[in-house]
Amino acid sequence: MSREWQRFEPVTRNILTGKRLFRSSAPNYNESAPDPKDASQKLTVSAVRYLQDKGIVGIISLNAFPYKYSERSLLYSVGIDYKHIPIKDFHAPTLDDIDDAWDFFMDHRSTLVHCGYGWGRTGTMITALQLCCTDGRYPASSSEWMGRNHVERPEQVAVLRELRSDVSRYPKDKYTMERYWKH
Repeated sequence: MSREWQRFEPVTRNILTGKRLFRSSAPNYNESAPDPKDASQKLTVSAVRYLQDKGIVGIISLNAFPYKYSERSLLYSVGIDYKHIPIKDFHAPTLDDIDDAWDFFMDHRSTLVHCGYGWGRTGTMITALQLCCTDGRYPASSSEWMGRNHVERPEQVAVLRELRSDVSRYPKDKYTMERYWKH
């Protein structure tokens, strides 16, 4: 258990073999902070050590605010890549955002996804990655998206339905996969 990474957990279902995926809150997220709560994130040395101990080599942050330069430098100094895809709290990623996250996920063997609290935006992106990994088959229903993955808003469900209708655009064939398995 980590104090810095609240709601930290591995995602073990509906992920490609050889990939590891995790989800959590933003580092040191403070639910009691004044709005915007996303601004309360703070990446510390101990938070980075925790990621290293888990073998995480990439972070997809959906937080509205990027990590500070010093925080990004700390990550890079230990070999953890960082992808910031800013999404406002309670909003949904676009299909282009999902494309960016998919490319990053496929380029890294072990990835953490977080937003602020660690549910709505994170749950939407986790579900999107699972749909891409399974050619749109799993998770099977929007009730599972909302229950197990904590997708919160109708617009988040809508983008996942749109993604599912065109999930074939996310390559997983052997030729294309050679590019992705480099890490």
